[in-house]
This record gives sequence, structure tokens and C-alpha cells, in this order.
Amino acid sequence: MRIARPNYLLPGTESVRAEMPAWRRLLGFLKDSWGGRLMLVAILCGVVERATGFAIPLPWKTALVVLLIIHGRKAAIRVVRALFYRVRAKLMMAYVLTALVPLVLGILFTITSWLILFLAFSTRLVTNEFDRREATLAAVASTALSVAGSGTASKADLDAAFSTALTQHASPAWTVVANKTVLASRGEAPSAVPAWIEGDRFAGLVREGEKKVLRAVARKGTSFAIVETPYDPSLFAALENESGIVVNLNAPRQGASGRGLRVGASRQSSGSNNFVATHDQFDWETGARSSVLIPFSVNPPRLYDSLTPGKERISQILLIALIAVAVLFAFVYLVALMFGTALVRSITGSVHALSIGTMKLQRGDFSHRIIVRSKDQLGDLAQSFNSMSQGIEDLLEQQGEKERMEEDLRVARNIQMSLLPQEYVEVEGLKIAAVCLPANEMGGDYYDLLPLANHRLGVLIADVSGKGTSAALYMAELKGLILSLSRNHDSPKALLTELNEILAPNLDRRSFVTMTYAIIDSKKRTLRVARAGHNPLIHFDGRTDQTRLLSPPGLALGFDAGDTFKAVIQELEIPLVHGDTFLFFTDGISEAMNGASELFGEGRLAAILKEANALSSDDLKERILHEVRVFAAGESPHDDMTMVIVKVV
Repeated sequence: MRIARPNYLLPGTESVRAEMPAWRRLLGFLKDSWGGRLMLVAILCGVVERATGFAIPLPWKTALVVLLIIHGRKAAIRVVRALFYRVRAKLMMAYVLTALVPLVLGILFTITSWLILFLAFSTRLVTNEFDRREATLAAVASTALSVAGSGTASKADLDAAFSTALTQHASPAWTVVANKTVLASRGEAPSAVPAWIEGDRFAGLVREGEKKVLRAVARKGTSFAIVETPYDPSLFAALENESGIVVNLNAPRQGASGRGLRVGASRQSSGSNNFVATHDQFDWETGARSSVLIPFSVNPPRLYDSLTPGKERISQILLIALIAVAVLFAFVYLVALMFGTALVRSITGSVHALSIGTMKLQRGDFSHRIIVRSKDQLGDLAQSFNSMSQGIEDLLEQQGEKERMEEDLRVARNIQMSLLPQEYVEVEGLKIAAVCLPANEMGGDYYDLLPLANHRLGVLIADVSGKGTSAALYMAELKGLILSLSRNHDSPKALLTELNEILAPNLDRRSFVTMTYAIIDSKKRTLRVARAGHNPLIHFDGRTDQTRLLSPPGLALGFDAGDTFKAVIQELEIPLVHGDTFLFFTDGISEAMNGASELFGEGRLAAILKEANALSSDDLKERILHEVRVFAAGESPHDDMTMVIVKVV
């Protein structure tokens, strides 16, 4: 069998929060919540990575972050609520955000605008340098074609013309053809013009296999000149010297077509910003046009220096001016923040004092008074609070005596309720529900569930005559005797017989006890029961779906101290089958009365048991209590109501 402890709370105690230090609450959060445990794991991972150099895989880190977000959001919400619990903190945050958010947005907008303009300007410089190189090659090709057309130029003259014009280009190559005769050639420049070039002039970036070159073509009739230079960083050497813009063409970068430009950072300087420009390239064989990326990095101070020549750097002057304005703005903002803080403190001082006062009242300190410092609406509110505290303190003094009298009854009730089972007993094959509702502060009803050896469970229900303190004392005595005798007797009849022998000489003549005691054997599937003058036991038979009253003979405990009790009492044994239900109850349920003085009766109990037997034991218990309350129609109960329901499953 398994023992499950129920949750017994007195009215109003479920909202009481124990006062604990902050470090204890933090320790409890880290130890008892998933959010705290995950936070400890994250801290441990960071320590391990820093101490050992071991890199935790990214998927594990991602999963940990996701779990932290899922399980840590409630803790984060609690922390935020704690930080902004005070009105002063809320007003200060509202003040700071009102002043700070526009400032931050303005700074972000300025930086973003500057970056966009800076990017556009730098990109334009790179593309202009590209266009300038193409124009230079086109002019060189046109000049060489004119020289070749004179008819008197030699190969040496043509080579000299190319070499002189291309001194700034690394490893240039050229070809000059007139009337299908090659007049001059150097390097790997092509000796034919592809058919897709229709005009007399062409200059641009071309791709020929895996090679990329900057190439220009000048054509006149059957004569043409082709000049090219490698596509490498030397093309942009002048741009780097003039403005500090470094075009990076060394590291590989794969394009979408699989034959993209091999680019990357080759020369970086401190404080550089990386951008990308685009330019058209042509396939030399087919003329297909595509875009190529031109990555470059810019050093802003050097670029500004190149744009502001002279001894006095305008950029430095502007920077100093901006710094001065920023310092002045920060000073003004700090002064405004100080004045705002003082204003917030003056407004929230009384509110804070009222908050402290209400907390004192909540903790029961009704002698606390608020010092009134201002003659305004908040001061009037503080004075009203002091008057209210004084009134509550006077009322408490007037009610003190009444509460002391009621406290004795409450303590007695708590002690009596503690005598009832504090643990629900679950036995394999059985579902049990029980309830005890005293009519007054203290009652005389008693039930118990006693786990016995060898898969057996003792179930008893008793009713001590009378109410109040005497009934509660007899009930406490009965509890001790039952706990002792249940270990020594396997027979309900024997237990009740010995119990009567002990109680009869000691009970007051006007007092007696009725009791039903049963032993359920979950292994043998039997129930043995004996009754000492108590209400009958109602049995719903799972085989026939019918109810019956089980009332084996027996006298009440305390009526007879001799042999009459032994002669009358009998024991009944019932085999248990699936679907059986047994209802143990006291007369407070069967004798509940309505306004017309009608009794609820055992017949109604049996009818409910038959009609609602499909319900669980707990639901069946609630159904019976509901029907009794509906029948009583608001009438106060005149006796304690106790019942135990045992269902065989």
C-alpha cells in the first residue's frame, strides 16, 4: 500500500508567505526551480570554457539559451517587478527614459545616416577609380591604333607608345593588328576581336576562362588595338595613396555562379570599415554580362584628411567642436537629472512613507505612525492614515477579550482535527474518500483508516454522544485505545468487545459511543465488520447493482460492562467483488433536517449510492454532501457529519 499525505490548511493560511532573507530566496530559486538550475549550468559552462579552453558545441549552447528563455522568463518578470515595486523607481525610470530615449534614437539616426552617406561616398570613389582606369586603357588603345594607321610606325614605336602610357599599370599586355597583320604584341593579349563587340570602342572588366583582366579595344575597319592590364590591387594603388581606401582582392569569395571573384582582406588598418561595391564584367567569348563584388576597407580619419587638405584639418576642428557640444550636453543632462531626482524624491517621499505604514499594518504593527512633513494633499493622506491606525488599534483592544475566548475553542478544534487521519491511505484495489464536518467548534464524530499487516486495512467510524469539550476528550481517548487495540486483534468483534470492557467503567453514565469497525483484506478480497450500536453500513453490490443495509447486531460502547455486550455483538464477513461500494456514515448525515423537520434518511443515501456509483470515491463524497445541503435548504447542521466511502476497483 502507498501513503499519500493530503494538504490540510486552515482558512486564510494559504496566502501567508514566510519572511526569508534575500540570499535564502536566491538560493531556493537556484536549487528548486528549472530557471535557477539552468542558470547554474550556464555559469558552470562559462567557467569551464574560461578555465580549460574547451569550446562547448554551438548546438548545446543554443539549446541552453532556449531553455533559459523558456524557464527563466518568470524569474526575470519577478526581478523586474521587484525593481520597479516602488513608485520612486518607476518615476525615475520614466524620467530617464523620457530624456534618454530621444537622445539614443538621435545618436543612432546620426550614426546610421553618416554610415549610409559614408558608404555611398566611398563606393562612388571606388567605382570612379575603376571607370578612370577603363578610360585610360581606352585612350591608350585609340592612340596606338592612330599611330599604327599612319603607315610609318614600327613595332618599336608602338611598344614605346604603350609602355609610356601604361607606366602606372603592372604587367600590361597589348596587340595591334592592321589589315590582318600583327604590328605589335606583348604578353597574352588576344589577337582577335570577338563578334559580340559591335562598336569601335570597348573598355571594361572581362573574364576569359579563370583569368580576369581590365581590357580595352579600339577598332577602325579591319585594324584594331587591344590593351589589357591584370585585375589586381595595383589598379587601385593611386586611390589607396590618395584616400586610404584599400581594395581587397586576395582572399577567396565564391559567387553564386561558382566562378565568383576571389576577394578578401589583404591590407587592413586600425579603425577601418569594410564595404562592398559592384561592377559589371563580361565574358570574352560570349559577351555575357554579370556583376562582380569589389570589397574595400576605409579608414575614416585618413579619408577625411584627404578631403580637407591644408595645415589646419577641418575634420579635427569639427571633432573638437562636437566633443565640446557633447560635454556641454552631458553637463546639462546631469543637472536636469539632479533636479528631476530631487523633484521625484519630494513627490514620492510621502508615498513611500504610506507604503511603509501599510506594510507595518499588514504585519500587525498598528502602533506605527507616519510623520507628516508637508501641508498638501499627501500630508492630509498621511494624517488620515494615522487616524485609521489609531482606530484599528482601539478596535483591536476592544476585541482582544473576545478573541482570547475564541482562541481556546480554535486550539481545541485544531487538536481535535489533528486526531483524524493526517494521511490518506491507498490500498491496491480500493479507492477511499473520507470527510468529517463538525457542527460546532468541537464535535464528537471520529473516523480512522488504520494500515494493518498482511495487506489489511482497518476502517472505523464512531460517534461520541453529546458535543463540545467532553465529546472531544472522549474522542481523543478513543483514538489512543483504537491505535493500541488494532495491533492486537484481527477480529472487529474482539476489538470492540475489549474496547467496551475498557470504556464502560470509565464513561460518564450519560455518555456512550457508537462505532462500526471493519477490516478489509485486499489480498483475500474480504470485508469483516462489527457494529456497536452505530448506523447501518450501506453496501452497493457490484454483482447485482443493488444497495442493502448491513446492520450486524451490537450494543453501543458503555451501555453494558458485563456479558450482555459480548452476547449481542456479531461479526459479518462479506466477499469483495469489482464494483462494490461501502458507505460508513454518522447520524449527522442521515438525520439532516430541512425547514419542515423532515429527515434526509438512509433511503436517500442508498438511492444516491445506487444512482451515482459510477463516480469516483471523491466525487461520490461531494455528491452526497451536495444533496444533503440541497435538502437542508440553508438550515444549519444540528450534528456532526462524517462519512467514509470505500470503492472496490
